[in-house]
Amino acid sequence: MSDAIRPPHIFTVESANELLPVVIPILERMQRDQQLLDETGNRLDSFTEAMRSNGHAMEALRLEQQALRLRRQIERDIIQIARLGVELKNIATGLIDFPAMRHNEIVLLCWKLGEGDIAYWHDLQSGFAGRRPLDFGKENQR
Repeated sequence: MSDAIRPPHIFTVESANELLPVVIPILERMQRDQQLLDETGNRLDSFTEAMRSNGHAMEALRLEQQALRLRRQIERDIIQIARLGVELKNIATGLIDFPAMRHNEIVLLCWKLGEGDIAYWHDLQSGFAGRRPLDFGKENQR
């Protein structure tokens, strides 16, 4: 079955928490790479065409190659997180969601870098602004 038609992975709170040690280093790397990419882009933006033709061409080329490497790594990390069944919402905050079941309805367990174990959920429409504390245990999840 291809990734495009595979049904989403359904997590329990426990299985999502168990995956955090795998996801955290990926998110941290993505944040570092995104920050470096932003800095590299700013440095590239400072090069005018005249500067590129008067001795700064090699530095501009080096920065362009670095930006390409960083974009490719970020893309690989996004794919890796998606293959785990986790939804990446925001690189800057490290915000991710884990599809889960609550009262026979698909919801999202919501977590971001810096938080401990997963402690919040929201429905599919409300997003981060609609986060609510977990109020369902093992007996309500399948």
